[in-house]
Amino acid sequence: MIKVLYVISTLQRSGPVNMLFNLVKYLDREFFEPVILTLSKEPRDSALVDFSQIGIKVLSLNFSRIAGLFLAPSLLKKKVDSISPNIVHSQGIRADNLSAKYLTSYHRVSTLQNYPFYDYTAKFGKVKGKLIANIHLKIIGRLPNKIACAKNLSLLYETKHNLQIPYIQNGVDKAMFLIAGEQHKASLRGKYSLPKSKKIFITVGNLIHRKDTETTIRAFMKSSAKKGGILLVMGDGVESQKLHALAGGYENIKFLGNISNISQYKDYLQVSDFLISASLAEGLPTAVMEALSCGLPCILSNIEPHREILAFDQKAGKLTPVGDIKKLADAMDELAEMYYESMSKAAVGIVHKHLSSQKMAEKYQDMYEKLI
Repeated sequence: MIKVLYVISTLQRSGPVNMLFNLVKYLDREFFEPVILTLSKEPRDSALVDFSQIGIKVLSLNFSRIAGLFLAPSLLKKKVDSISPNIVHSQGIRADNLSAKYLTSYHRVSTLQNYPFYDYTAKFGKVKGKLIANIHLKIIGRLPNKIACAKNLSLLYETKHNLQIPYIQNGVDKAMFLIAGEQHKASLRGKYSLPKSKKIFITVGNLIHRKDTETTIRAFMKSSAKKGGILLVMGDGVESQKLHALAGGYENIKFLGNISNISQYKDYLQVSDFLISASLAEGLPTAVMEALSCGLPCILSNIEPHREILAFDQKAGKLTPVGDIKKLADAMDELAEMYYESMSKAAVGIVHKHLSSQKMAEKYQDMYEKLI
């Protein structure tokens, strides 16, 4: 039995935590024993109960961020020694840093879910963000085994930093994110007071500059699709007030806010017809893959992560230039008139054949076995 200890800050609902859940859910329990160690107390929107329901043991050091600076080294080493894992698998800058400094006696691996110079500068501003990104890059350099979550991310580290990092593409749970039949779809639309006959477009993500939700809203307002369609905007963030003002007066643009309940989140994907992502940068976007698994053709900005996904089957969606409102509006109109069933089938096929949680877990299992 190979015991794998996953070290992460918290289980706050997010893309990386969703990926961790999908990974441990599909590990072969006859050969692998997953254990999770969190560094800090769980926030309100924690996915802890989800992990418990599938029988995953979760331990915590319960550090505050400040206390962790002083207490983490000795208490972490003591806790990890008591667990006695065969492999330590870290995720995120805090966990990676502790692994690099204090867990050197163990087989270690880290999954890189983003490119620091994109994410941290977007979150903290150019000066502070670049400083934190450089710190994380140095930490990554000290870790013996790194795995990028996408091919494009692996190439980014290679071209910009001369780091040779293999990749295992993230995957989504095809058993959870299913295409809805006509009756179920109609029932869900009734449940959420949405019209049964209109085309529904949905965009999912934090309302921040990097996601460029403004381009999506402006394109919908410019498109012919707005006459017989609805745009659902799921998420919240610093641009929320500006975007609400932009969409003021358009009753067919509905803001859903953050939806942490996974069942409700899945419902909104299943009631929709198309997903739109106008993002300026991504790792390997979870929401896009979950939408595809639900049979939604996607309209995506022409960035490398989106190209990586649609390269599996271009019939599943359409790429449009970054920030191009007119081209995005034209794509909405075009897809709304195309033969939907074949596009939907292609969307599901991408996940089932290439980007499922099961396939992701199998690749990690192979890596773990080679590592020890």
